[in-house]
This record gives sequence, C-alpha cells and structure tokens, in this order.
Amino acid sequence: MTVFVTGTATGTPRECDEIAPAWYPVRALPLEAMWDDAGHWMPDVLEGHYVDAEFTFADDCLTVATARVRAEPVAG
Repeated sequence: MTVFVTGTATGTPRECDEIAPAWYPVRALPLEAMWDDAGHWMPDVLEGHYVDAEFTFADDCLTVATARVRAEPVAG
C-alpha cells in the first residue's frame, strides 16, 4: 500500500465496509484496533519518517508473522 500524509483535509470522511472513520489525537491512536502491521510503521510515519516496509501475515490473516521495516527522516 502507499500512505500519504497531509496536515490539512477537506470533506467529510464516510463509513464503508472496511472502516468507520473517527478522529483521534495522534498520541492516542487505537493501534490495537487497527491491522497488526500499523504498530510497526505508523509511529515512524507520524514522526515524519519515510518508511519502506514489508509484512507477512500469519496463517490467521490477522497478526504479523514477519516484518521488515526501514525508516529514515524525510530529506528537506
């Protein structure tokens, strides 16, 4: 997947089959309620890093079996 980060947004988030959107403070994101890989990459993205990662989910299709994460500050 590709993740884009922005400091502004317009419009109204809408619920779909996969998500019921809600706003959370960055320091209080419910990582435990998200896909298991989010805890591996999202903190680095929120710190402003470029992240290149690869995940393999376990046979239960819910938990991360293996993870390769490379995070580095965004130049500029």
